[in-house]
Amino acid sequence: GRAGKNGKAITIFNQQQMKQLKVIQTNTNMEFINIDPNSLD
Repeated sequence: GRAGKNGKAITIFNQQQMKQLKVIQTNTNMEFINIDPNSLD
């Protein structure tokens, strides 16, 4: 954790893990921004 502090995190996941991340996003009331690594070229 961040001990109550704000910050950014990077999460690497595959398509099979997408449903789990959506559950985490909903339960923690956080916004995840998805960046396609192929778009960084």
